[in-house]
Amino acid sequence: HEHDNDSHLRSFKRTMIKTVEETLVKPLCRDVENDLRMRIHHKNQAHGVKTSELNPKKNPSKALRPFLELRPLRLFGSLLDVRQKVTHYLETIFYNLTTVALYDWMTYADMRNLA
Repeated sequence: HEHDNDSHLRSFKRTMIKTVEETLVKPLCRDVENDLRMRIHHKNQAHGVKTSELNPKKNPSKALRPFLELRPLRLFGSLLDVRQKVTHYLETIFYNLTTVALYDWMTYADMRNLA
């Protein structure tokens, strides 16, 4: 009976951590990447992105910074560092995209610097 309780508790912990990853970390990673992409492409190719897309009055950007400034979250004895997860995601994306599209390495270097 005690073994069943431990099993249920472990399952609940895994579910909660997965839920936080899926509903907070992954969308945040994508939003930060998209924000960086829009800003760099607008800077590099002003004619390629509509000015209204970066105008905060016409298209308000999401408030991403507060999530990146969160202290690590303690979840069931484990720490979840949101900023570290986003940083790792971006480093992986920039590396992979640079190796696939060597001609565009400067764009990804600019995005990395802006991040």
